[in-house]
Amino acid sequence: MQTPELERSKLVDVSRQLSSNAIDGNINPSVILSMFDLSPGHFNLSVSGNDLWFQIVQAFHAGKSAKAGYHIDAIAKLVDTVANELKGNTELSQLAHDLGQYSLSNSSGQKAIFLSYSSKDKTAVDTLYDEIIRQAPTLSVFQDYRSISAGKDWLDVIRSEAGTTSIMACWLTKNYLRSSFCQYEIGIADARGATIIPVLAETFSSKIPDYISRRQMLSKQPVDFQWIAQELIKDGRFVLSPERAITYQPRATPWVIVY
Repeated sequence: MQTPELERSKLVDVSRQLSSNAIDGNINPSVILSMFDLSPGHFNLSVSGNDLWFQIVQAFHAGKSAKAGYHIDAIAKLVDTVANELKGNTELSQLAHDLGQYSLSNSSGQKAIFLSYSSKDKTAVDTLYDEIIRQAPTLSVFQDYRSISAGKDWLDVIRSEAGTTSIMACWLTKNYLRSSFCQYEIGIADARGATIIPVLAETFSSKIPDYISRRQMLSKQPVDFQWIAQELIKDGRFVLSPERAITYQPRATPWVIVY
């Protein structure tokens, strides 16, 4: 699948937001470049602020780093890396979500569940995956490291799967909200019209972004993996049409139950 490109105006906007947050957070651009095997010597470091970050954004968009990928995927990785250095950032999380809106897929939707989660919560999501498969062995469930074949471009696969799944289950933790790349995944699925189901895995005292909080959530404390799997499987009947519409059979009770 071809990686979507961004217009210059969007690249300017991304560089402006990265510059503002990097300066406020004392982020050294050279450190970010080294993480992606890019030599600072290839950039004009005598400039600062927006001009410097625009150079960096252009380089990532052009695929100069093999680690980052190309075009919009590379920009999403750059945003995620800066956000991680800042230990989470609301503005950059929103930016990552908005970037996902540009990653539309032309593929037809499929009856599937995409598990979106922070790698720091892998153990819990492994348990959820196993429980879903135990209850519904034939249901297609995407979990990155289990579902991406060796040699595949993982960014391309994630964008493709997030863009064609019928349900995205978001394992909602503080780690999840700190991951801008997770917000990118939501944006991709949201743009296609997939059903986004936040699974509240822990309690929150801080504000949850509107593009998540406006949705009803699955919540049962302490976390009940069997119950969560049952609810996701019930909603696995949702099918995403090529026109981005969701069709489903009505249920007698609301599909999200909060205990």
